Amino acid sequence: MAHQNNPKELDPGSMDFARIIASMVTAQNSCPVHEQCDSSCSRRIGVRRYLQMPDGTKRQEVDMRAQLAAMNLNAGPAERTEPGTISDDTPPFIYSPLAKPESMIRLLKVKKAVFRADPVDCELAHFDVHNAPPYAALSYCWGPPPNDRKVLCNQRAFFARPSLEASLKRLRAGFRPGQIEEWIWADALCINQQDNAEKHSQIHLMERIYTRASTVYVDLGDINGQEVSIGGYTMRFGGGGGLGTPDTLTESDQQDHPLHYKTAFQALQQPWFTRTWIIQEAVLAKRTKYIFAGNVFTQDHLDSILSRDALRAHPAYPC
Repeated sequence: MAHQNNPKELDPGSMDFARIIASMVTAQNSCPVHEQCDSSCSRRIGVRRYLQMPDGTKRQEVDMRAQLAAMNLNAGPAERTEPGTISDDTPPFIYSPLAKPESMIRLLKVKKAVFRADPVDCELAHFDVHNAPPYAALSYCWGPPPNDRKVLCNQRAFFARPSLEASLKRLRAGFRPGQIEEWIWADALCINQQDNAEKHSQIHLMERIYTRASTVYVDLGDINGQEVSIGGYTMRFGGGGGLGTPDTLTESDQQDHPLHYKTAFQALQQPWFTRTWIIQEAVLAKRTKYIFAGNVFTQDHLDSILSRDALRAHPAYPC
C-alpha cells in the first residue's frame, strides 16, 4: 500500500482536487456577508493564528476573533442592514478629458463597504504622473465582454467587465486602511477606452506608470466556478475563502507548508501568467503582491518556492 502515499502516482483529477482543497484550506475564513465585520457577527468564523515551530510547538498564538472584538470596528453611526444598490436612474459616467494626456493619468480611490454585495463605489481624479500621490497599479486578466457590471464612479454609473468589479472588490475587502495605497491605477477605468488618441498617449506612459507605482497588485482570480471530475463525479467549487478587512489577506509565515505550497503552484497556473504585458509589469514593479484565493504571495515568496533548492527538497509539492 506504500504506493498510495506517493502523490506522483495519483491520477490528474485527484491532484487537481488536492490543489483546490489546498487553496481553500489556506484561504482566509471571514464573514461571508460583511466586509467590516467586527467579529461579533454570528456568520463569521473564528480564526486562531500561530507560528508552528519545527518541534511542533506553537508560538505567537493569537485569537483573532477576540482581538477584533476589542478593536470595536463598528463604533459610530448605525450601519445599514441591507446591501446598497445603484439606481437605474443614476446618470452614466462621462470621462472628463485629460488636460495633458501625454503626462497626466487618472487614479481611482475605492470607498469602503459594509456588505460584500455593496456595489463598487469609487472616486476618479486627474494627476500629473510625476506629481501624483502614492498609488498602486492593479493588474488582472480583463476576460471577455460584456461590460455589464455597474459600478459607481464619481456618483455616476460606469459599466465594467466582471473581472474589474471582482478585482476592485478584492482590494476593497482584503486590506485594512493603511495596508494599501489610497489611490489605484487600473487601466480599464483610468483610461478612456473609447478615445483612441488618449489610449495611444497613455500606452506611452505605461513605463512611468508602473515604475512610479508603490506596489503592483496582481489579481489572479479565485477558484470560484472551477469543476473537478473524480470517479465519475463532478464537483463545482465556490470561492476559495472570503477576503475581509478584519482578516486581512494571508501572507504565510510558513512558506514551506505543503498546503500553502500547493496553493502557490495553483496560483502560478492562472491565466494571468500567459499575458504578454506581464513582462513589462513584473520587470518595472518596485514591489509585487499576487492575490489568489484569499492569499497574498510576494515576489520573494514565489521566487523561494521556485528555487532549485526548494524544488529538490519538496519534489511532491508541485503536484
